[in-house]
Amino acid sequence: MKHFIFLSILLTPVIVVGSVELIDFEISFEFGTPILHWITASETDNSHFDILVDGMYFAQIAGAGTTTEPQSYTYCLFTFLPAAFCELLAVDINGGEELLAAFLLWPSPAELLSFEAAGTSDGVEIVFVTSREEHNDMIVSFQIARRTQSEDEESIVASFPSQGETDSGWTYTYMDSSAEIGVLYYYSLTAIASLDWDAFRYLLARDTAMIVSQATLESVAQPLTISLSSYPNPFNPAATIKFELPVTAEVKLAVYNIQGQQVEELVNQRVNAGRHAVSFDGSNYPSGLYLARLQSGSQTKTRKLMLIK
Repeated sequence: MKHFIFLSILLTPVIVVGSVELIDFEISFEFGTPILHWITASETDNSHFDILVDGMYFAQIAGAGTTTEPQSYTYCLFTFLPAAFCELLAVDINGGEELLAAFLLWPSPAELLSFEAAGTSDGVEIVFVTSREEHNDMIVSFQIARRTQSEDEESIVASFPSQGETDSGWTYTYMDSSAEIGVLYYYSLTAIASLDWDAFRYLLARDTAMIVSQATLESVAQPLTISLSSYPNPFNPAATIKFELPVTAEVKLAVYNIQGQQVEELVNQRVNAGRHAVSFDGSNYPSGLYLARLQSGSQTKTRKLMLIK
């Protein structure tokens, strides 16, 4: 799915046109939807605002009539055109139209494939992957921000440039070493496209979808403890092997025979913190003693399994 952003052409801080005094016009970009926000200082006989896309009327937003008080307006422009010329017009009670702003619709410079975070002994490791990056002659960078449950505003913790245009995407990694133990953090990711006259923001991931608990770091600050169990034991023909991790980590879980030969690898990948269970099917193996071995970092746990047929 294409993402878009608007590029404002009229950027004068104060624009007085006809019956409307425009003091602010901003564009944000959230998950494929451009959001327009504008503020008027005063309005005289202002009936409504029109939004045009390629010369066609797209939306109408009611005005405030006549007022000397600042008025704030927000509109989500749900459109998926690959490129378009857009206009914001003020329309008075007599039908007279005045142009307030004009802007272009462009594809987002980056498509996000994944955005993940995990507690480590060094802080919170953030990894995100793009599926493509097409910059359209813009300078593109990424910004990671965070907040806690008690904070309304985010603070920027990292900014770094794109690795360049690509059809296959890039992987980016950042370690938030300033994260405190026992604090729940919410992270967000924004792409920033810069041109000579302005910079435009594309929100790619927001805190509601990216919550990281720092409570797990308390256990990381001490030697890592993992647990391993199985049921039933003895078993025939299958056993459920359970293990628990205090933090997200690389894990290998395999079953060995009494001679120390690996007979089956059950897990060999990065696994999230928490409790997990996998099944070992002994149908194709002879009766006897087997060993389930869990390895994570420098820690190893071994559990005896008795297969009786």
